[in-house]
Amino acid sequence: MRDVLPLRFRPLSACVGLLASVVLAGCAQVYDVKVDALQNPEIQSGHSYRLVTKAQGGAPDGNQQRAETMVRKALAGHGMYESEDPEKAEVTVEVAYEVGPKRVVVQPVDPMAGTIADPMLPSDRRIIRDASGRPIALTDNSAVILREVYEKKLTIVAREGPAAETGERPPRELWRVEVKVDDEKDTVDEVLPVLVGAAVDHIGTDSATQQTKRVSDKSEPVNFVTSGG
Repeated sequence: MRDVLPLRFRPLSACVGLLASVVLAGCAQVYDVKVDALQNPEIQSGHSYRLVTKAQGGAPDGNQQRAETMVRKALAGHGMYESEDPEKAEVTVEVAYEVGPKRVVVQPVDPMAGTIADPMLPSDRRIIRDASGRPIALTDNSAVILREVYEKKLTIVAREGPAAETGERPPRELWRVEVKVDDEKDTVDEVLPVLVGAAVDHIGTDSATQQTKRVSDKSEPVNFVTSGG
């Protein structure tokens, strides 16, 4: 039986505390994810597909199989299935993921959420740090931290498959979804499920503009693409 994606996802709450009678598996990590989706309204997308995965630099890595498994789940949620004969597939789905170069971003923070290091020092020499130990810079109107981050990007593109090719022109693009997130690690390992989960609702749609959405690593879309079966 093929997987069917629930029509509406119910957001899961992040952990907000500990109860003596409840053991929590861990608090959710929430990411600000940028999503951009395009869809060609002139062509009807098929249902059978062949999957092509492109790792960064062209060489397969340890995440390729994970990415393929999760994307298959996401596509199944939209009624698509992998063709038994790749040459007869109606659609070619290309999956690519990469990590961008390190860059520094300025992030506003709440100084009241920080902790003061060396409280015995004079106030003009005290350093306020956030939960990760990064110093918070105070200005006249705000408080900010400088973060070194890497952009993680996942792109899922659907083109006409071999079954639709005529040889007279290259395969036309049917739809694409591009998902980006910044975090401080230089690998895509941890955020790959979040990237695929964020893409689920946008497969085969047109977002008109780039959207930013908050996605928890314990949200239902992420659970859906990482679940077995």
